[in-house]
Amino acid sequence: MSTTPPMQPPGGPPPYQPPLYQPPAYQPSGGIPPYQQPYAPQGAPGYGMPVAAVAYAGFWRRFVALIIDGIILGVVGGVLSAVLGLGSGSAGGGNASFNFGTGGTLLNIVLDLLYFTLMIGLVNGKTLGGMALGIRVVPADGGGSVSIGKALIRTVVAYVSGLVLVLGYLWMLWDRNKQTWHDKAAGTYVVKG
Repeated sequence: MSTTPPMQPPGGPPPYQPPLYQPPAYQPSGGIPPYQQPYAPQGAPGYGMPVAAVAYAGFWRRFVALIIDGIILGVVGGVLSAVLGLGSGSAGGGNASFNFGTGGTLLNIVLDLLYFTLMIGLVNGKTLGGMALGIRVVPADGGGSVSIGKALIRTVVAYVSGLVLVLGYLWMLWDRNKQTWHDKAAGTYVVKG
């Protein structure tokens, strides 16, 4: 006995054909298409952060903010050096004297460490210069605000960035995410806002 498929009446529905498999469209967090995602290996800081959500601060904006912070720290350091008598002498007595040099270099280093660490770590990633120019430091993992520990690492490595012919600061000019060496060391970005 032969089995033949039933005849379809003319103008009737076409024979059933299963639909072709269509894989679901890839949609990372937030529904941003993958071609708009920044390249980063999976698990790296910033992985999955939408490009449109990040507006990195440019060189000149960061430079002027740093000058403003430097002026503020210079005035405070100068006043404290004058009050404490550290401007042109030495502290300590007898054979154990420490020469602070003009402007109280050691005092200025301590002020820098305290100012940048506490302002970035406690004031939503903004120094006074950053507030004036509308920029802030944010963690690369997108976790909101920078911790005191990361702010301290960033501040200490900023000295290294400046010591090597300012190369660590200039690095942001050709870096894809506009990060300096101290940004990379602390896992931070500087963004507008």
